[in-house]
Amino acid sequence: MKAPLFNVLVRTSGRPLYFADCIRSIRQQTYPRVRILVSADDAETAAYVEETEGVEGFRVEPTDPEPDTRPRPMCVPFPPNLYFNCLLKEVQEGVVIFLDDDDAFLDPHALSSLADSFQEGADLVLWRVQMSRNWFVPDEAYAGKPPVFCQITSCGFAADHTLFDTVKWTGWKGGDFHLAEQLYAEASTPCHLDLVLTGMQDQVALPGFGHRLDKCNTNLQRKKWLETLGFCPPVPVFTSDEAHRFLRDVPVPDQSGAGDWQKGLALGSERVFEVAVHPRILERVRVFLGPNVLLWGATMISKPPDESLDWHSDVDSSALPKGKALNVWVALQGAGLQSGLDLISFTQDPARPYQQVLAEDGQKKRVRAMARSEHDSVRIHQPELRDGEAVFFDGNLWHASRNHSQETQVALLLQYATPETPIRIAEGNPLDWPFRRLETPLPPTILVCGEDNTGVNHVVPAPLPVNAAL
Repeated sequence: MKAPLFNVLVRTSGRPLYFADCIRSIRQQTYPRVRILVSADDAETAAYVEETEGVEGFRVEPTDPEPDTRPRPMCVPFPPNLYFNCLLKEVQEGVVIFLDDDDAFLDPHALSSLADSFQEGADLVLWRVQMSRNWFVPDEAYAGKPPVFCQITSCGFAADHTLFDTVKWTGWKGGDFHLAEQLYAEASTPCHLDLVLTGMQDQVALPGFGHRLDKCNTNLQRKKWLETLGFCPPVPVFTSDEAHRFLRDVPVPDQSGAGDWQKGLALGSERVFEVAVHPRILERVRVFLGPNVLLWGATMISKPPDESLDWHSDVDSSALPKGKALNVWVALQGAGLQSGLDLISFTQDPARPYQQVLAEDGQKKRVRAMARSEHDSVRIHQPELRDGEAVFFDGNLWHASRNHSQETQVALLLQYATPETPIRIAEGNPLDWPFRRLETPLPPTILVCGEDNTGVNHVVPAPLPVNAAL
């Protein structure tokens, strides 16, 4: 067989930054015979595709999937899968590979490796994909085996174009698995490569699933992520050495005698306050909340191995207006794929907080099903943190924390709000419903930037001048 032509089919929608890096990874391939076909589902997307040299753009229109193509009873519609079928109509020869705009080739020799397999007679080749820093699909237990649901992704296989005469994408989530499963059944000589050739551009376990949020490399993009999903991907605010040094300086305090207000660690610790007003944190907080910001909570959270905190919405945040308060979770020790935060996107502005849904709808439903009763597009995210990294999120978001590692996990939770936002002390068990808050006494807060002319909260002096902390 002669050197095959690789048809790289790329699906993009409103994400020019991801798209540019995806195309760059294709162009960096050492293999010469490559054709790039791109779908665009609106005028904005078509414009940046048209400006990209060396690609063929095709306008596509969102269409609902046919009901009789639903692969599983509970499967959720995902019409963008059908865009790939539109691009497949343009392919007359060679091999087909699928990429989303937030995917990329990780190895410049990836296509050369694949070409060798097809020239040796394979008509379907599967490989491993890096989804996050330590998460690969398929994992070792499924490598070299037929496709398994949740152990395959769209950028993890390539097939001879003739197989698509009978095999097509369906417009449902999980379509990559069902396509790969059909291709595997039709292929005469499938081949597995124990190589990692492609992966997600953001290595924090946050696949997109169709949202139009671009790469988080600017504060404006991070704000858009926060407003849409309720959180933004982890960002480094300290090195791991700085995080560990801070933990040596400020050991986890005993909260047993803290009284009504257990979130005032910054009031008595200059080191905690220094972290709360550090430019790497505070400048991002100002992007989200504006120029006037109060620090109202600082808590050290420690979890020994195999301890978790169940799903919840923050009692303190549930009564606050949208966009007026922000949580910052700073990983200090023991962060990793096995420990950290679990977040359910789109639940930051639901009709009901998690505890209310649990109390009113019963405890037999799985959390994802509970969340879908509030918003159709929810997804559980487990961003992979490293020590010194921070996640910025809305406290109304349904979230949990876990530690399945063999090391104690320690994090600093910082909570901010605008001055006109009333901060109150939560009373009782924060996991119970209904929520209870005390109107008095008012908890102490610290003005960390801007001014406060509202008189809504009890503002106290900082433990040291903000400028000195910086």
